[in-house]
Amino acid sequence: YQVKLRAINGAGAGAESSAVSVTPATTPAAPTNLIATPGDASASIAFTAGADGGSTITNYEYSTDNGGSWTAFSPLTTTSPVSITGLTNGTTYQVKLRAINGAGTGADSSGVSVTPVAPPMPLAPSPSAPDSSAGTNSVPGNSVAILAQRAPRQQGDTLITTGVAPDGATSVVQIATGVSAQMSLSQMALRPRATVRVATKCPITSKGVARSYTCKARLGAGMWALTTQARAGSTVVAQVATRARVKATKRTAVTG
Repeated sequence: YQVKLRAINGAGAGAESSAVSVTPATTPAAPTNLIATPGDASASIAFTAGADGGSTITNYEYSTDNGGSWTAFSPLTTTSPVSITGLTNGTTYQVKLRAINGAGTGADSSGVSVTPVAPPMPLAPSPSAPDSSAGTNSVPGNSVAILAQRAPRQQGDTLITTGVAPDGATSVVQIATGVSAQMSLSQMALRPRATVRVATKCPITSKGVARSYTCKARLGAGMWALTTQARAGSTVVAQVATRARVKATKRTAVTG
């Protein structure tokens, strides 16, 4: 409103004053429809803002003890959702919100319950050897993704690994280490042989946005630990580990 005043006496109404602007307002209405999403030592609270009471909402306050105490957001926040930090994982909190405008602090919202929780630990790559049929071995994070691996069943077979190299990798190398075995003709049994290491370069093929690689290695009989590394130059940027078991080729003794 643009407000002016003038006085009245026995002679009549006097001159009017200059105008002054004024906007009547009250404190904001309570926020509604609170939805809490737990985080790691934190919580995200979505809400619907109440009426501003005629004065623009400038900030919100939150309570984590059902209205017993209040804390104003810093920095100021006026939009949904809001984030509450510094909480304790595993503890249940009763959260309320209220808005602030030029007229003061508004009404409390209804409470919503939330229990912050720590994120799960990253999964370690599976040590078990993949099946000979094509399958998926998903690896969390910026890792070397193995799409399929055909494990050799016996000596002389070829181990074939295919997958996707992460961004930034310029080469992929597969390293096989383990104790191989050889066949004794006299005893028709396996005899352990020295630990060996087989490194195989795996060509990268770009198809659109995908960068696939293929590793091929011929391994002797025995147990093999396989490490597939993606490298940027000489630096290993990601890797994944698997295992393979190669059986020895049976031989028939010759007599006569």
